Amino acid sequence: MLRTHTISVLVFWAVISGVAFSQPTASSKHNVYGHRDGMAMYYDVEVPVESNGLGIVFIVSGGFVSGIENLTITKPFWEVLLANGYTLFQLYHPGMPTYRIPDAVQAVEAGIEHIRLHADSLGIDPTRLGALGISSGGYLALQAALSIDPVERSENDLKAVVAIMPITDLRTIPPDETLFGVRHMDFDPALIPGLSPINFVTPDDPPTLLIHGSRDAVVNLQSNSQALERLLNQSVVNSRLLIVDAGHEIFPEPVMQLSHEAMLEWFEAHL
Repeated sequence: MLRTHTISVLVFWAVISGVAFSQPTASSKHNVYGHRDGMAMYYDVEVPVESNGLGIVFIVSGGFVSGIENLTITKPFWEVLLANGYTLFQLYHPGMPTYRIPDAVQAVEAGIEHIRLHADSLGIDPTRLGALGISSGGYLALQAALSIDPVERSENDLKAVVAIMPITDLRTIPPDETLFGVRHMDFDPALIPGLSPINFVTPDDPPTLLIHGSRDAVVNLQSNSQALERLLNQSVVNSRLLIVDAGHEIFPEPVMQLSHEAMLEWFEAHL
C-alpha cells in the first residue's frame, strides 16, 4: 500500500517539493465528525477561490495510515481538483498501528454522513458528492460507495468514485503483512467478505473510475482493479479502468497528466 511500500521514494518527493499547499483557497474549515477512544475524528475542508458548487470527499489514507503526511505526499493526485473549482473534504480516519481496517471503514462511513449533513452550509450540493482515494484510500472510497444495500440507496449517496491503485479484495493482502510491527489483517477473518468492495457490486452502484499501474507490485492489478472492473461491467455499472505505465507510486509524467484528465472528465460527467 502506498505509504508502506514506497516510503523512501515518497519521503524524497516530499522533501524536494515542500509541504506548503500552493493552491490558493478562499476558506478552510476544521470539522469533528466523531470520537474514538476519546480522540477526535475529523476532516478539513478546502474551498477554492472560485467554487463550482461541487464537493469531493478525499479519503486521506495510505497503508491504512491517515494523517497530514499522507495528504502532503498525495498532493499531485488531488490538487488539480481545487484548481478546477471543486471543494475538497479531506477526511481522516483512525489508522494503523492502533486501529485496524474495520475501524477505518466505520469511521469513513461516519465522516461521509457528517459531510452530507453539513455540505450545504458551504454552498455544496449534498446530493452531488464524489469520492477520491489512493491506495488504501481508494479501497475505503470504494467500500463506502459500493457497500450500500440497494434497498437503502438514496439520492444522498456518493454520485461518482475515482479510486487510484485500490485494493478491492482484502483476500489479496498477505495475512502476515505488517506495518509498524502490526498485521494489517489482525481482526476477525469472518469480517473479510463484508469488508471487500468486490463483494458488493450491484447495478445501482455509482459511476466508478479505476486507475491502476500496470507495474504495481504492491496492489496486484489483475486480482484487484481488473477483477472489480469485470464485475462492474457484468452489472452494467458505468465504469472505466485506466491502466497506466506506473508502479505503486506517485505517478511520473505524462502518466499523472493522463490521470488528472481522466479524473476531471469523470467528475464533470457524473456529478
